[in-house]
Amino acid sequence: KHFDPAHPPPTETHVIIDGQTDDWAGRPVLLDDSAGDAEEGFLDLTTGYAFVNQHALYLLVETVDANAPFVQFDMLFQADSKQLLISWAPGQSDGYIGDVMAGYEPIGSTTDSAFAFGPALEARVDLDDMGSPESINLIEIDVMVGECCEFPTWRAADQWQPPDTTPVVNPDYRTLDSKIRSLNGKLSRCLSQFGALNLESDIAPKKVEIFEQKIRDNMRDGIKTIIVVDEAHLIKNEDVFEQLRLFLNYQADLGFEVNLILAGQPELKDKIAQFRHIEQRIALNAEVNSLDRNEVEKYINHRVKVAGGKSGIFSPQSIDVISDKSAGIPRRINTICDLCLLQGMGMNKKNVDEEVVNTVVKSFLKNAPV
Repeated sequence: KHFDPAHPPPTETHVIIDGQTDDWAGRPVLLDDSAGDAEEGFLDLTTGYAFVNQHALYLLVETVDANAPFVQFDMLFQADSKQLLISWAPGQSDGYIGDVMAGYEPIGSTTDSAFAFGPALEARVDLDDMGSPESINLIEIDVMVGECCEFPTWRAADQWQPPDTTPVVNPDYRTLDSKIRSLNGKLSRCLSQFGALNLESDIAPKKVEIFEQKIRDNMRDGIKTIIVVDEAHLIKNEDVFEQLRLFLNYQADLGFEVNLILAGQPELKDKIAQFRHIEQRIALNAEVNSLDRNEVEKYINHRVKVAGGKSGIFSPQSIDVISDKSAGIPRRINTICDLCLLQGMGMNKKNVDEEVVNTVVKSFLKNAPV
């Protein structure tokens, strides 16, 4: 249950999040729960495993009968001073995070985490999604059944709970994450996907060689290489921009076979202006403004279509409210729509109407900054 400082957790993993157990051989057992302790007729969680690296918490929990009914999993963590509840149901691409320390404060959908259910529940919980806490403790995992979220029918049919809150991130190794979480670390992590084995504070010549060879391999196979640096407005170290300039030099040397995309908040534009050697090499600038009401409707319908739904789930009146309360910001639109779908299901609605949206705004988003 505890990670030994003499044996640090792995920095890389080959676990595939698919709900299968075959790539968990040799991983540490977190809890060996006896079978038969779940409410009769519902999913029963048994043996679970967990480990962590600098990027994410990996978790797998086996079941007695994967065909047994349930609605969703609720995973409760103590993350620094917050109690974070991550809810996920099979068929959803993302989970949803809320802080339940005092009531329920929605945080939003997970963006970098992954979940799957096959014979087992399997999860990769990205530490960025949890706010990059210094320490995390697993409190329990609940198998939820009934009508969401109508109590008392909405209940936990099985509670998978360690005897004590179980540390899943060793604070001794969180100091390593300060490098990983910097843009410099993210660039190195990007290079690791090209074959580099270790992550360091800067890009060593050997890694550059690996990087360049991968580009040439892609060229041979007719594949263009694209590097995307997200949250680039957080770059503070000037050396990182110098390394970005070197990447752009590869672009010139290799005939535009590698493209670099910097994405971030509006302040990124001002930051780049401070580094003329970068600004002069940028071929295209684009800024995404807040969406107007018609764009919000098209955005919601597109997301519904991609998820396999049909247009018309959100009424025109509900979209009016969503557009107003989200200020046209896509992340806020996502959060409100996710909560509306959950609330609408709890109200037995076939469509999301104005009543559902107003309930969500009143119950969950009354203190939201809009």
